[in-house]
Amino acid sequence: VLGSCDYFIHIAGEKNNESQMRNVNVIGTHSIIEEVVKYPRIKFILVSSSGVYGIEKHPEKIITENSVCYPGNVYERTKLESEEVIKKYGLAYPLMYMILRPSNVFGELDRSLKLLNLCRLVKSGRFFYFDKFAKVNYVYINYLTAVISEIIRKDIFTNDIYNVNSPLDITTLIE
Repeated sequence: VLGSCDYFIHIAGEKNNESQMRNVNVIGTHSIIEEVVKYPRIKFILVSSSGVYGIEKHPEKIITENSVCYPGNVYERTKLESEEVIKKYGLAYPLMYMILRPSNVFGELDRSLKLLNLCRLVKSGRFFYFDKFAKVNYVYINYLTAVISEIIRKDIFTNDIYNVNSPLDITTLIE
């Protein structure tokens, strides 16, 4: 079945159970790519995380694909390691890939409810600003899906990394 595929989109990842993160995020990615490279026509998309940058360790306001990664926790480290697995296979095999680093993906089935909880804080009147000039980066799952669809439609597999985000001033979001 895999041999009849043109594209493989790897979105699986463990972000809650630290004891499983290495197995799922790194070893799982390794197992998947080991099979995919057997079929050179398959183009590969890895959905990673902007967390690999270690946002709090960056003094600059804007983080780009060229920013240095300082992953600060197990999830971020294992997502960065999974990217390294893909890059190594890309050097050793005729693998065409894209690595996407979305920030704060949310949607109707989001179990963490971060954005919904922020909205509840605002609605209750308990929200206050730490920094009115701060940026937030929430990415709606359908936007991420549209980005993936465009990569496939336009056949943009350049063995590169792209950030996927929607930066917005916190004041605009709250308003």
